[in-house]
Amino acid sequence: MKILSVSFENLNSLKGKWKIDFTTSTFTDNGLFAITGNTGAGKTTILDAICLALYHRTPRLGLISQTSNEIMTRGTGQCMAEVEFDVKGKQYRAFWSSKRARGKAEGNLQPIQCELAEIASGKILQTKLSEKITLVESITGLDFQRFNKSMMLSQGKFAEFLNSSKNERAALLEEMTGTEIYSEISIKVFNRHNEAQQALTTLKKVAENVTLLSEEERVERQHELADINQTLGQTTTNIAELSRCSKWLQDMRQAHAKLDDAKSCVDSTEQAIKNEQASFNQLEAAKKANTIKHEYEKLRSARNALDERISDTEQLKTQLVKAEQDYALVKQASDTAQQAFQDKEHAVEAENHLIQKEVLPLDTSLIQAEQRLQALNAQIEELTASIKDVTEQKQTSEQDLNVALQQLTKVNEALSSSTLLLEHQSTINDWKTFLHQKHHQSLRLNELQQKQNDEAQLLVQKQSELKKDAQLIADKQAEIDAKKEALSGLSVEKDLAASIQQATQEKQRLEKLINIDFVTLSDTQKAYLRALSSQQNTLAKVSDLETQRVQEDQKCKDLRLDYRKTEAQIENIQLLLTQDEQLAQFRLALKEHEACQLCGSTEHPNIDHSNDNTSLIDKDSKAAELAELQTQLREITEKGTDSKALLEQAITNLDIYRNELQKTDEILRELRTKWGASLSTESIAIEDNDQLNDLVNLTQQKYDKLCQQIEHEQVLFNNQQTLNESLDKLQVEQELALNNQSYIEKEIKRLGASNDKLSVEINTLSDELNRADTKVYAQYQSLNYDPQPCAREALSTRVEELIALLDQALSQQKQQVDVQQTISKLQLALSPIESKLEQLVETKGKLAVEADELSEKCQTLITKRNTFFDGASVESIQTASKHKLADLKEARDKCLKQEADAKQTLVQIQTRLEASVSQTQSLQTDVDGFETKWADTLKASAFSTQSEFEASLLDEADFNELNALQIRLNKQLEQAKNTLSTIQADIDKLAEDPNASEYQKETLERVQALLTELTTQRDGLLSQQGALNQALETDKENKAKFEQQLEKIAIQEKVCEQLGHLNSLIGSAKGDAFRTFAQGLTLDYLTHLANQRLEQLHARYQLKRSDSKNLELTVCDTWQGDIQRDTKTLSGGESFLVSLALALALSDLVSNKISIDSLFLDEGFGTLDSNTLDMALSALERLNASGKLIGVISHIDSLKERIPVQIKVSSEAGAGVSRLEDCYKVAQS
Repeated sequence: MKILSVSFENLNSLKGKWKIDFTTSTFTDNGLFAITGNTGAGKTTILDAICLALYHRTPRLGLISQTSNEIMTRGTGQCMAEVEFDVKGKQYRAFWSSKRARGKAEGNLQPIQCELAEIASGKILQTKLSEKITLVESITGLDFQRFNKSMMLSQGKFAEFLNSSKNERAALLEEMTGTEIYSEISIKVFNRHNEAQQALTTLKKVAENVTLLSEEERVERQHELADINQTLGQTTTNIAELSRCSKWLQDMRQAHAKLDDAKSCVDSTEQAIKNEQASFNQLEAAKKANTIKHEYEKLRSARNALDERISDTEQLKTQLVKAEQDYALVKQASDTAQQAFQDKEHAVEAENHLIQKEVLPLDTSLIQAEQRLQALNAQIEELTASIKDVTEQKQTSEQDLNVALQQLTKVNEALSSSTLLLEHQSTINDWKTFLHQKHHQSLRLNELQQKQNDEAQLLVQKQSELKKDAQLIADKQAEIDAKKEALSGLSVEKDLAASIQQATQEKQRLEKLINIDFVTLSDTQKAYLRALSSQQNTLAKVSDLETQRVQEDQKCKDLRLDYRKTEAQIENIQLLLTQDEQLAQFRLALKEHEACQLCGSTEHPNIDHSNDNTSLIDKDSKAAELAELQTQLREITEKGTDSKALLEQAITNLDIYRNELQKTDEILRELRTKWGASLSTESIAIEDNDQLNDLVNLTQQKYDKLCQQIEHEQVLFNNQQTLNESLDKLQVEQELALNNQSYIEKEIKRLGASNDKLSVEINTLSDELNRADTKVYAQYQSLNYDPQPCAREALSTRVEELIALLDQALSQQKQQVDVQQTISKLQLALSPIESKLEQLVETKGKLAVEADELSEKCQTLITKRNTFFDGASVESIQTASKHKLADLKEARDKCLKQEADAKQTLVQIQTRLEASVSQTQSLQTDVDGFETKWADTLKASAFSTQSEFEASLLDEADFNELNALQIRLNKQLEQAKNTLSTIQADIDKLAEDPNASEYQKETLERVQALLTELTTQRDGLLSQQGALNQALETDKENKAKFEQQLEKIAIQEKVCEQLGHLNSLIGSAKGDAFRTFAQGLTLDYLTHLANQRLEQLHARYQLKRSDSKNLELTVCDTWQGDIQRDTKTLSGGESFLVSLALALALSDLVSNKISIDSLFLDEGFGTLDSNTLDMALSALERLNASGKLIGVISHIDSLKERIPVQIKVSSEAGAGVSRLEDCYKVAQS
C-alpha cells in the first residue's frame, strides 16, 4: 500500500484547504522528506488527515462522528480529508467530510459524509460509513490498529519495547500484535476442563443415587399384581349389584318423602287462598271501580285547572298596575338623558372650531422650528469632530514624513559600501548552489568511507566463520558415521514396531478382561437364568388363561343366542295376546247391517254379544308360558353377566401376564446386552457357567507373560528410536552447516565486489570536490573584493560571509525603494488635508449664526401657544371631550333601552291578562260538561253513590300487590297438584322394577353397610394395585435413567480425557501457558524480520532471544566476535537503529502480506546527539533506497538541513492557526 496524495481542510490548527501530492517529482526523485515546524504547529495533523479519510478516526481523538467532532478548526463551518492510495497497482480515493448547518460556525453538526471510489474508472464503491471502513480494511488488508502500527511509526514506542522487562515486553507485544486471543483461548480451555470435570462428578453422583429392584423383587411384585387384579374384578361386580339395590331403595324412600311434601304443599296453598278471600273480594270491587275511574279523573282534573287559572288572572291584574307605574318613571329619565347629550354635542363642535383655526397652525410652526434647530446642532457637532480628526491626521502625516526622510538618509549611507557586491550578484548566487552541493557530497563521501571500513571488517569476520563451518562439517560427519554403525546392530525398526503394536493390542484386550467385575458378571448370569425360568412359568399361565378365555367367549356367544331366541318367543306370545284382545274389541263393536271395520262385510252370522269374553286362544296357558319364558330370560341374563365378568377377568389377566412376558423379554435382552458388552472380545454363552470360570483362571497368566514381552521389545525400540532421531538431527545440522558455508562464500564474493565499487565511487567524489573548489576560488580572486584574498582552505567560510553581505545589501536596496515611495505618498496626501481643514471651519461658523436665530423664534411661538388651553396638547383636549360625550351617549342609550323594556313588559302583561280571562271562561264550560257526564256514568254503574265509588278505589300499589298475590297462590296450587301426580307416577314406575320384590326384602342401611365394606375392600385393592404398578413403572424409569446416565458418563469421560490433554498443553487459569508460547513464536518471527532490516540498516547487530522459555532479548555484536550484550547497553544511535528495525519488522508483521511502500516516523529524534543523528539519517537514506516513501516529522534543526525536501508548517502569531507553504494551498472555488 502506498499513499499517493492527501488533501484536507480546516483540521485542528491548519485552517484552510491544502493538498500534498506525493507523486510529484519533488517526492519521487528523493523518497525521503521531512515535515517540519515548531512544537504544536500541526505537523501530526497531516497524519491525522490520512487516518481520518481512511478510517474516520485519529490516534489522538478516536472516532469522529456527528455528535463528537473535536478536530474541526474553531470558527469554521466544515472540515474535510481525502487520500488517494495505491494497492497492488490499483488506485483508490477515500473521502471524509463534516459540516455544520448552513456552513456557519455556530450551526449544528450535520451527518458525516464519506466515499470510496476507484480513481481510474471513477466508480463509487461505497458511501455508507461502517460499510466504507469495512471495504477499506478488505482492500488494504489493514484495520485501523494495523495501519497505525505498519505505516505510522512512533520510534519512542519501540525503544520502550526494546528496553522493557520480560513482563512489560509481553504486555507490549500483546498490545502491538493482537495476541491477546491466545490468552483468552488458554483461560477458556482451563475453564472448559474444570466444567467438564464438575459435570462428570455430578453425573456419577446422580448415577449412584438411582435405586433399582432386583429381578426376584420385580417378578414377585408382578405375581402380586395379577392376584390383586383377579380379586378386584369379583369385588367390582358385587359392588355394582349392591349399588343398584341401594339406588332403588334410596329412590323409593325419596319418592315417598316427596309425595308427603307435595300433599302438604297442596293443603297449605288451599288454606292460604281461604285466608285471603276478604282481600280478594275487595280486589274484585276495585276492578269494577277501575272501569269508570277515567271519567271521574277527567272531572277532577278540569276542576283543578279552573281553580289554577282563576288564581293566575288575579296575579296578572296586580302586575299590570305595577308595570304602568314603572313605565312612567323610566320615560321621564330617558327624556332628561337625551337633553344632556345634545347640549354636550354643541359644546364639542365649538371647541373643535377653535383648535382648527388657531391652535393647530401654532403647533405646526413650533415643531418645524425645533426640528430644524436640532438638525443644525447635530451638523455643528459633526463638523467639530471632523475638524479634530483632520487636525490629528495632519500632525500624524507630518511626523511620518520626517521619519521617512531620516530612514532614507541612513539607507543611502549603508548602500555606498556594497556597490561591488551588487555588481557581481549572479556570481555570488552561484556560490550558494556550490556550498549546498559540497555539503551533501562531503556527507556522501564520509558515508561511503564508513561503509567501506564496515564491509572490510565484515569480510574478515566472514572468512573466520567459513573456517569454523568447515571444521563443524567434518565433526558432524564423524558423528553420523558412528551412529550408523550403532544402528546396524539392531533389528529392523518396522518389524519391531509392528510386534509391539500387536502385543499392545492383545494387552489392552486382556486388561479389559481383568478389569471386568466377575462377581457382577456371575450375578448377571444368575439373574438371566431366573428370568428365563420366570418366563417359562408365565408362558404356561398364559396358555391356561387363553384356553379359559376361549371357553368363556364361546359360552357368552351361546348365551347370547339363547337370549335372542327366548326374547323372540316372548315377543311372539305378547303379540298374539295383543291381537286376540284387539279382535275381541272388534267383535264387540259389530252391529247388524253395519260394515265390519276389518273386512267390510255387513253380515255377521257368528255375532254373540252375550259372551263378551270369547277368545280364540287359551290366555291362561299363554300367560303361564310367557312368565316361564321371562324367568328363563332373567336366568340367561344373570349367566351372561357372570360369564362376561369371567371373560373380562381372563382378558385382564392375559394382558397382565403378556405385559409381564414383554418385560421379562426386555430384562433378558438387557442381561444379554450387558453380558455381551462385558465380554465383547470373548464368545462365551450366558448359559454356560464352566466357560466363565475357565476365563477367570487363565486371563491373569496370559497378561503377566505379555507384559514382560512388551517391556523387553519397548526397550529395544526406544534405543533404536533414539539412535534414529540423533542421526536425523546430525544430518539436518550438517545440511545447515553446508548451506551456511555456501552462503558465507557468496557473501565474501559480494563484499569484495562491493569494496571495489565503493573505492571507485570515493575517488570520483573526491575529484568532483577538488574541481568545484578550484573553480569557485578562481571566481573569488577575480572579484577583487578583499584587499588581501583569503587562503583556499578558508574559501567556504569567506564565501558564506560574502553571501550574507550580499543578502544584506539586497535587503537595504529594497528598503531604499520602499522609503522613497512612502515619502512621495506622504507629500501628496498632506496638501488636501490642509484645504479640507479650512473649509470645515468656515462651514461651522455659518451654521452657528442660523441656530441662534431659530432658537429665538421657537421661544416666541411657545409663549403664544400657552394662551390656548393653558398649553395642553390638542390630543388630550379632544380625547377628554370624546370620553365625556361617549359617557353621555351611553347613559342616554341605557335610558332608552330601559324605556323600551318597560313598555314591552307592560304590553306582555296586558296580553297575558286578556288570554287568562278567555281561558277561565273556556274551562268553566268544560267543567259543566264533565259534571253532567259523570252523573250519567255513576248512575249506570254498580255503585249507587259517589262515596261508595270512592270507598272501592285502591291505591295502585295495593291493587298490584293483591292481584299478584292472587295469581301466585293460584299458580302455586296448580304446580303442587302437578307435582303430586308426577311423584305418584315415579313411585308406580319404581314398583314395576323386576327385582323390586327382592329389593323390598332388604333395608337401605344394611345394603349401604355392605356397600361401604366392599368399597373399602376395593379401595384397598386399588391402592395396592397402584402401589405395585407405580413401583414397577418407577423401577422401569429408573433403569432407563440409569442406562442413560451410564451413557452420559462414558461420553463425558471421553470429553474430560480430550480436554484434560488439551489443558495440559495450553490451559491455565490466567492464560499464561498458551499466551507465552504464542508470544514466543511471535517474538521469534519478529526478531527474524528485525534482523533482515538490520542487515539493510547496519549489519553490525543481530537480535536474539536469550532463552526459548521467556521473552528476554539480547543483541549479538558481529564486530566483537558475536558477543551477546544486554539491549540496555546500546548507545543512543545504536538503540535507535535496533528500535527502528523492530518498528519496521512489526510493520511487516501486521501488514497482512500487503507491501507497505509509505512510512511516517513521528518525532523520534529529539534525544539524539549530532553523531547519532547522522548515523540514524544515513540509515534512513539506505532504507529509502529500497523504494519506500519515508516521511519524518521533527523540529530538529540539523535534521532539517540533512533532508532537502521539506513540508514546512508555520504558526501565525496570535491567530491560533497554522499554515503550509503556498505551493500546497488549494484555491477556494
